[in-house]
Amino acid sequence: MSAPVLAYEDLGLIQGSGWLFRHLDLFVGERDRLALIGRNGAGKTTLLKLLSGKIDCDEGRRTIVPGTRVVMLEQDPDLTGFETLRDFALAGADAPPSHEVDAIADQIGLDLDRPASTASGGERRRAAIARALAMEPDVLLLDEPTNHLDLAAIEWLESWLSRYNGAFVAISHDRTFLTRLTRSSLWLDRGTIRRAEIGFGGFEAWVDKVHDDEARNAQRLDARLKIEEHWLQRGVTGRRRRNQGRLSKLHEMRDRLAPEDRKNYEILDEGQVRRAVKTDIYRGAMIRHDQGSIHPAKYVRALANRARALGVRIVTGWRFGGARRIAEGHAARLVNMQDGTSVDLRAEKILLGVNGYAGPEVPWLRKRTIPVQSYMIATEEMPFDLLERLIPGNRMVGDTKHVLYYFRRSPDGKRILFGGRARFRNSTEEQGAVGLRRFMEHTFRETRGVPLSHAWHGNVCFALDFCSH
Repeated sequence: MSAPVLAYEDLGLIQGSGWLFRHLDLFVGERDRLALIGRNGAGKTTLLKLLSGKIDCDEGRRTIVPGTRVVMLEQDPDLTGFETLRDFALAGADAPPSHEVDAIADQIGLDLDRPASTASGGERRRAAIARALAMEPDVLLLDEPTNHLDLAAIEWLESWLSRYNGAFVAISHDRTFLTRLTRSSLWLDRGTIRRAEIGFGGFEAWVDKVHDDEARNAQRLDARLKIEEHWLQRGVTGRRRRNQGRLSKLHEMRDRLAPEDRKNYEILDEGQVRRAVKTDIYRGAMIRHDQGSIHPAKYVRALANRARALGVRIVTGWRFGGARRIAEGHAARLVNMQDGTSVDLRAEKILLGVNGYAGPEVPWLRKRTIPVQSYMIATEEMPFDLLERLIPGNRMVGDTKHVLYYFRRSPDGKRILFGGRARFRNSTEEQGAVGLRRFMEHTFRETRGVPLSHAWHGNVCFALDFCSH
């Protein structure tokens, strides 16, 4: 591993209303060939700008070896105000030598006298490359360097970088480019960064191992946390030292989680519960900040809109009637819900989404799930100040001490929605409403006498992981 020439310690950056990332430690060695990898929106380009010094961080310390020249090749170079590509390539107090720019432009087939206003994306990209490489950087930061380049230009750039004596960090969707050139990887994931001395060719195997390790650790800790959460809801008696010790161990288990997971758990004692939800029936609780609720109709509409934007054709009025394997893949039968006629659609793969209504068309799934009726009631509109006092911040609350209850304010913030299992056996909506109302009034005494506006029921699905879906 080469000696660091550029580093950030405890890096943090606020974007919008929250932290884009925080507590990042990273360095670039003098001969590093780094692939910077992460999902869209993770902050890869922003991180390159921080490393280059183009933007400042909100937390952290940037250190650089004196005399080190850091150059960034931006994804979309701004040529506004320049007459020609040459003017752009030679602009600024730190402009590279003109003969170096000319030499590189000649090798990549670029006419520097081309007007900037009529230059194509590939020509603009070549001009940015000529400028960046001619500046003789010690650290080169590359943001999608192969965009708009033809094969000959990409091969030339790969050849140049393979001979380059400095360090580079590259963001690219060109997997071949990254596989050929990188020897180490920086993975920006969920607000944290990991480094492995593995090029992009070994990245996916490394990620799989990280995820497997996380899953094993999470399963062990989550399973224990769930057990302790059930115990916590039965109450912590201050007079019993053993109970207080168990509560301390619960905090310790949370503290053993990875930093990115730890922030998602918050253990509440009795007093803290009363501040979070205005009821005195709970003695403890756990808040999961990484979980929440969403209006199901808005979710389905957004999902449909996203699918249409990607060119998906949505067909309504048909139900899934089963599938069978064929030589080309699968044949899915669709049945018209009006007249009962059916058609077969052929596809290489079929993705089937179901819930508690899994029917005989999916026997494999039906054997592994248990459909259970769930019920919900809604109050009539209530005063805002009362709702804000009962459920401040509009939290989604789940009660696992009983069979299963959950409650929240309605999306418009004017009612209480209270749902769950009023009894083990199936019931009518009226019977379910009576049981739910009884527990709602037990939870919030202020709801006694508040009229109900709606009551309905549907299916949830309990799977072999003992969770509802």
